[in-house]
Amino acid sequence: MAYTFHISDISNPEAKAFLEYARSLKFVVIDEEEISLSQEQNEAIDEARISIKDNGGKPHKEVITQLKKKYPNAFRS
Repeated sequence: MAYTFHISDISNPEAKAFLEYARSLKFVVIDEEEISLSQEQNEAIDEARISIKDNGGKPHKEVITQLKKKYPNAFRS
């Protein structure tokens, strides 16, 4: 069995202490892989941000309703 932890702020003193403790355990492996996006992905994100700024967005409930209609099996009842 494996667990994955996502720590968003590694400058937090508690997070630092946790990581140091975890590193001291022989059965723990810490993979510090950085995620990078391709140029195409960055451009798509920028395009989406501009579209939201210019055209506005949709409320979360509206999007979920549309997705439930389109993909009814993807949601739990």
